[in-house]
Amino acid sequence: PWARRLGHLLRFGIYSSLFPALGAFFLSFAVADIAGMRYPLHLSFMVSLYYVSMSLLNNVTNRGSMRVNDRQRHAFVWRFRRIFQGVFGGAVAAVLTIGYQAGPRVFLITVASLILGVAYNLFYLPVLPRAVGGLRALGRLARRLPAFKSLFISMAVTLLLNGLLATRKPGLVTGHAWGFLFSCAFVFVHMFTRQALFELKTAQNDRVFGVSGILNLMRPQWVVILLILLSALLLI
Repeated sequence: PWARRLGHLLRFGIYSSLFPALGAFFLSFAVADIAGMRYPLHLSFMVSLYYVSMSLLNNVTNRGSMRVNDRQRHAFVWRFRRIFQGVFGGAVAAVLTIGYQAGPRVFLITVASLILGVAYNLFYLPVLPRAVGGLRALGRLARRLPAFKSLFISMAVTLLLNGLLATRKPGLVTGHAWGFLFSCAFVFVHMFTRQALFELKTAQNDRVFGVSGILNLMRPQWVVILLILLSALLLI
């Protein structure tokens, strides 16, 4: 029984993206180190919780493709859906609370990020609800843009991590411009590499559900070469 419970906890951590969220938590300190300052601990938690909440929302909006592509994951998420829903609600509430307490500028960035995250997930619903029927054309367009998914997520995390830091130190962008640009590139390359590798894994599933991925732009071999070149450029 204990092994089964441990397996459930491990799968919950994987399916709710707790491990990438932990990576984002540590990435925030790397960003702060590049900028030459300390990253506020509460903002690091906020970024991690934001990542978890959007991943859990993606479990809901991506349920149709999950049923086809990963039946085990679909069965697990559906079985413990109340727990996933509770964690999602708690994560969103915590993100808004931390953002509100951090000040008006941080709160505005937080709200804007949540709105963009929700809109992104709505766009990837195969059939949008009638209540948002006017967004159907926009959703279809978003799904057909090559590499939209990877670019959107990479840019969102990059702007969130670096944008929050810039609000804490207004002179960061102008007074430490090269460091700030490197920090943005550092986060973007890490996130884009992760998302592109996932798209290689789910390419067939994306085609079935009409999502245009990075493989609509180039072959898998060229994607791998691009990722290696980006990482090499970052190291140099």
